[in-house]
Amino acid sequence: MQAQNPHGVLTIKSGATLNIGKNAALVTNSDIDNRGTLKNAGSIILNGNTAQSFPGTAGSIPTMNLLEVKNTGAGINLNRNIEIGKELKLTAGNLALGNYDVTVQSNATQTAAVSAIGAGAGVSYGAGRFKVERYIGMDAGGNLRAWQFLSVPANGQTIKDCWQEGGSTTVGYGTVVTNPLGTAAGYDYASPGTSIKTYISANSAYDQGPASTSSLINNAKGYMLFVRGDRTVSYGLATAPTTLRIRGTLFTPADPPASVSISSDKYESIGNPYASQIDFTLLDRTGGLDNTFYTWDPLLTGLYGVGAYQTISGTNSWIPVPGGGNYTGVHKTIESGQAFFVHASATPGTISFSEDAKTGGSTLVNRGEDETGLTTRQFIRSTLLTSTGSIADGNAAVFDIDFSNAVNRDDALKIMKGGENFGLKRGNQFLAVEGRSPVVTSDTLFYFTNNLLQQAYSILIVPENMDLSKAAWLIDNFLQTQTPVSLSDSNYINFNVTNNPLSSSSNRFMLVFKTLTVLANSGTILQASRSVDGTIAIKWKNVAENNTKEYILEKSADAILFTTLTTKTALMNMGTEANYGYNDMLPFEGNNFYRIKIVALNGAIKYSEIVKVALLKNAPAISIYPNPLKGRLLNIHFTSSMFGDYNIALINKAGQQVWTSSILYNTGSGNNIQLVLPKNLIAGGYHLNIIDKEGKSYNIALMLL
Repeated sequence: MQAQNPHGVLTIKSGATLNIGKNAALVTNSDIDNRGTLKNAGSIILNGNTAQSFPGTAGSIPTMNLLEVKNTGAGINLNRNIEIGKELKLTAGNLALGNYDVTVQSNATQTAAVSAIGAGAGVSYGAGRFKVERYIGMDAGGNLRAWQFLSVPANGQTIKDCWQEGGSTTVGYGTVVTNPLGTAAGYDYASPGTSIKTYISANSAYDQGPASTSSLINNAKGYMLFVRGDRTVSYGLATAPTTLRIRGTLFTPADPPASVSISSDKYESIGNPYASQIDFTLLDRTGGLDNTFYTWDPLLTGLYGVGAYQTISGTNSWIPVPGGGNYTGVHKTIESGQAFFVHASATPGTISFSEDAKTGGSTLVNRGEDETGLTTRQFIRSTLLTSTGSIADGNAAVFDIDFSNAVNRDDALKIMKGGENFGLKRGNQFLAVEGRSPVVTSDTLFYFTNNLLQQAYSILIVPENMDLSKAAWLIDNFLQTQTPVSLSDSNYINFNVTNNPLSSSSNRFMLVFKTLTVLANSGTILQASRSVDGTIAIKWKNVAENNTKEYILEKSADAILFTTLTTKTALMNMGTEANYGYNDMLPFEGNNFYRIKIVALNGAIKYSEIVKVALLKNAPAISIYPNPLKGRLLNIHFTSSMFGDYNIALINKAGQQVWTSSILYNTGSGNNIQLVLPKNLIAGGYHLNIIDKEGKSYNIALMLL
């Protein structure tokens, strides 16, 4: 490398390369005159106190990882087009584009962002503009055709210039946009319905699409756009990933986006106006807005398999309902290029945007974030699974002293979809998330279903932090059955929809709570703890043992259904203290619950309190879910930055290797990677062996249903 810095100019000579590594930074107060190659895999920080020129007109400069403008003088003058791969930070000073463009890139692994613009920073334009991209990839099955709920994070282009690429057939960019108005209105061809539409709150419905694609594309609402693939993909052709892009000006602190008003008892669609991910909880929300937002997930099933809504509510700790698809874990963010819905209850409200709401990063519109949320609230999360194990829909009930049993802004109304719906009903309101006061005896969750097909389904009920002094039963009004539901572990309840109309009745299911009755135990004290070898030591004592025949130690995985572990004959019966113990050598992998059944000499029975030994807190470096697995779509979850290549082997009970694969886990993968297992695998127990490049093996038991 040859580089010199005479008279305030950092020059990279022709034939030379300046390579800024991943964890390195170039900080300079000079002009940069690149005549060779400038590679920025780390950071470039321009922090002069006089005008700086960047990056030079003659050399090569590939896509940069991070560029920070931190000039306290006359600012930065671009003298060629540049591309940003991760982040453009405008901390201080003016970025003068002149006649050059800044491309904010998006690809299959990462979407770049213009992070929060500082109070003393700004942008000025000549003929140059920002080009903001949004990559849209395919699902695990190689399909792309789906509705996408999109915003436009720049201003100035028409629909035709932007998403139709000016009418050209561009490989890898844009998409085909259709409407009954056809080519006379600028559309690519006439279609029975529109492939682009905007939600009209006053009508509680979408419109029929723009009158012409010559209309400016930017609006505050965003668009629902049907994406088939790039500009080469029209009706009936194979799909292909595409990148949508717009060339225009950005909102800045000096030119902020307008506030959005939401009428009472109405939904409103809102487009993220920034070329950055934003945090919904950091938006300025006023009035009667519900503590909820809704995003469209193109990977969820609907009537035609082209997507459905995720309901993301603060009541449910920002965990999406029904989840799955692109969304796992806590999800408070809205992506660059993504639109969302909000709802106002009894009174109108507003949403205002500011730079403070930006998170500085971004991911794919069809990929969510994965975080860990801690909460003391109690949850019942219920999911409707199809016969193949895919998520059809879901809901959540949340119990807390801060909530009332009336429907209000703490509840998330349900947006119905074309396919199966599985929600909660309270009065005449349909809910995706219901906030309620703590559970009392006879509390009932009323499930609502519709559009069910004649097939087998399962209801997955997952409790969290529930009061174990209560019990729950799922009532099936069609079969007239009651199924006990664990309040400490996941429950799968299978059912069938037949040609009998009552089997698909909207009120077929409800969940009823009752209080467990625990008899006085005459001073019997029970303790249980996990030993260092993983076994569980159980001890109990009767402080004044008398008239006792025996003690039956019982064990459960759910605190409802108990089985006998051992029986101990009473030792003393003299009114004095008696102590007993037992080691559980084969505890359950999850939670373990124990109680003592105390049998008196006259046959009377009393029970001790139930004690719980929680599952081990140290999460494995690699885990899988769901497990047991219905269907064949398996998620591998990484808890640390263990980036690299992994070989996968599936071993059956006979020790035979029945399937192999490989994966690449990198910074663009999030914390989860999906595997599609072969359809011909039979149900039963397997071991999934995950081997890293160093030969370290992670062996995980897997049950296929």
